[in-house]
Amino acid sequence: MPKLLKRLLFTLPAVLYLCLFLPVFITMILKGFDINYNPMHKLTLYHSNKELFMVSVIVFMIIALIMIILSKSFSGLNHRLCIGFTIFFIVFVSAGLYFVNIYSAKRMGFYGGWDCGMIANSVRDIFAGGDMGYGTYYLVFTNNLPIMYLLLKLYEFAADLKNYPYELEFIWVQFQCLMVSLSVMLSAFTVFFATKKKLPTLFTLCFSTLIVGLTPWEVIPYTDVASIFLPIMLLFFYVLYCKVSNPVRYAFLALAIGTGLFGGILKATVYVALIAILLIETLRFIIDIKERFLSFGMLLISVLGFYVLGLLFTNNMYKTLNYTPDDRYRATWSNYLYMGLNEERTGASSGDGYDLIHENVDMDLADRKLLELSLAKERMKEKGVPGLIDFYKRKMIMTFNDGTFSWYKEGFFNIGYFDFEDLNDNKELLRDFYEDGGKYFINFCTDSQLLWIFNLFMVVLYAFIFIIKTLLNKNTEANLLIHSSVFTILTGMFLFIMLFEARSRYLLNYLPFYVASAGIGMSELIHFSND
Repeated sequence: MPKLLKRLLFTLPAVLYLCLFLPVFITMILKGFDINYNPMHKLTLYHSNKELFMVSVIVFMIIALIMIILSKSFSGLNHRLCIGFTIFFIVFVSAGLYFVNIYSAKRMGFYGGWDCGMIANSVRDIFAGGDMGYGTYYLVFTNNLPIMYLLLKLYEFAADLKNYPYELEFIWVQFQCLMVSLSVMLSAFTVFFATKKKLPTLFTLCFSTLIVGLTPWEVIPYTDVASIFLPIMLLFFYVLYCKVSNPVRYAFLALAIGTGLFGGILKATVYVALIAILLIETLRFIIDIKERFLSFGMLLISVLGFYVLGLLFTNNMYKTLNYTPDDRYRATWSNYLYMGLNEERTGASSGDGYDLIHENVDMDLADRKLLELSLAKERMKEKGVPGLIDFYKRKMIMTFNDGTFSWYKEGFFNIGYFDFEDLNDNKELLRDFYEDGGKYFINFCTDSQLLWIFNLFMVVLYAFIFIIKTLLNKNTEANLLIHSSVFTILTGMFLFIMLFEARSRYLLNYLPFYVASAGIGMSELIHFSND
């Protein structure tokens, strides 16, 4: 295959990403919250999106200029010493972040309502020898079984520890604080191994600490933060596979596939990253079948092997939870497609999809899928092509236009606080900052929105730079694979949310992935400017 055609094929994901995302991003910046979508998901800020975007551009220009100057000034420093310091600093900051978050969580952590509260109640009951309760809830929402299984194991782990110093349920918050720290570390290491550049890596570490490391979502024991490390871990292993030249690289490919398959059990959106990697590797195999046979063979073996392990894990989970599946109640992809087209909540969770299940509970599952698909087609037909495009645009603006990721925008949170005897400082300050109605809550929302807009802007720039560099033939094959996989995953995630039931919270476990993308984009910009 001609090299130019090969480069064009691998830039298609970035082109598609810009075509899909740019109209959403530009409208979001120019019109802010003056868009007709579910008002429950709209933020109250001190500044408009347009003002925050202008600040983002100025901050970006300052950071980029500083980094371009420093990259030239520090080029003579000892390379190994710089690498050692960078690795040490990443680990040190990530570990320190864990203890900072535990300190904060003890002061603002609470028992939640909403789905996470139901799961917490079920785990308490199962741990005490009872059953999960809540009628048909878990038959419909089978996606909540893995997080319940995980929380039960954590609960048992804390109970087995001698002199565990907190309420048993606080182990859930500790676990999520650990996953957040791991995500920050993986974001920085992904950029480090993808670019071999120290300054973009340190930029990623600092930015990830702010936007990922300090998220209040870590105090809610649910799938969104419990799985936050999975997409970035998959990318991290794939980057190592692309960059390592010895046979160990195939082990990293297997780990990437395993992360995707097992991660998808906990959070379905992780499958998006897995499918993207499979597509990229399949395309690579087709382009050069002789040289890539071993990679493709490892891909197939990994998929089959981890799929079998996943089935064994699922069976063990069902046995532990004493759970018997019932397809009559199970919410399928066609149900989420139908619900994702509802106008009342602009494609977010609504009762009509769940009512459809209970109203047709005696229908065969295959027939119900056909019914759901026909009803989804009716909704599309009612909107018409222009109306459907407008609906999806508003839906995606709603999804991306919230840097808090729906914090305090869904559910009923403050059921009760954790009880710690040593709380005597900064308790009210943190609650005023993170909780709706608090004195500084609008500050939190505004700051979060600024960081998120900055992140999205950086990823857009990264897409443009990648396309330009590839057309100029300035990317190695390894970098071409990494950049192409990043935008295949981002495009896949966009389409997943566009088509199915969606809300800002569903982007949360991809937040470290977005941060790493911004860091790689910053590195590409510096490299491009130096050239």
